[in-house]
Amino acid sequence: MTVVAFLSSSLVAQRSNWAIDGDWMVGDRATQAHFEPLDTFPERFAELLRLTRQLGFDAIDIWVAQLHPAWASDAHLAVARALLADHGLTVTSLAGGFGDTEAELRAACRVAKAVGTDLLGGSVQLLARDRAAAVRILQEEGVRLGIENHPLEKTPADILAQIGDGADGHLGTALDTGWWVTNGYNPVRAVHELRDVLFHVHLKDVYAPTTPGEHVNAPYEEGAVPLPETVEALADVGYDGPVGIEYHPFDRDPTADVARARQLLSGWLAGAAA
Repeated sequence: MTVVAFLSSSLVAQRSNWAIDGDWMVGDRATQAHFEPLDTFPERFAELLRLTRQLGFDAIDIWVAQLHPAWASDAHLAVARALLADHGLTVTSLAGGFGDTEAELRAACRVAKAVGTDLLGGSVQLLARDRAAAVRILQEEGVRLGIENHPLEKTPADILAQIGDGADGHLGTALDTGWWVTNGYNPVRAVHELRDVLFHVHLKDVYAPTTPGEHVNAPYEEGAVPLPETVEALADVGYDGPVGIEYHPFDRDPTADVARARQLLSGWLAGAAA
């Protein structure tokens, strides 16, 4: 059964007063600064989980800026585990970028396992630089990496080339519907071509790009992503893994639109299953 999760990277602009001028890392740094201090972490992480529940979710994809492997201590992780249990939330993935070194990848695996997931959804620069080392760490840690398509992946063939032999099931993809449309590729077709390596789906709408590479998030049904057809395609290929709702505008609070997105997705999933 498909689990619908809240991709908490949707809150990238929250700690910047919902005003980021095009630079993702501004929101990342502000978010890390908000969550890192241990004395305030319990209250602030609990606030994130309460919001997730208020939006109607039973599951969350935790964005690394909110529990970053670079600073997440044993105490942070113990608090996170307890709060997740208190709020009845499961973690479907740790989402984001997982570094360029072996130590950084191991640290990401440690955080993921500590909050109850075996899935990293995003990018690992180490994979391109030293594939053997990245695969070895994933195997030793018992963690899977879902490679997310971003600007450089123009077609599913680019993702499949990174996955290669799949390294005994430790490599797959976290399919981002919005980036496929930004790059001029039909996400329905991408689902079919990546059907055997789907670990996660980041279900995102974006406006049709007016310039090459333009990537502007849109509320569900306002952009150019064929969302109902993509959900239908997931059912057609037998995908029953997690689907994360993602909407991360730089200039507004996305929460009302995220709640509406969850309702829309529930309807599409029911229709696809009928």
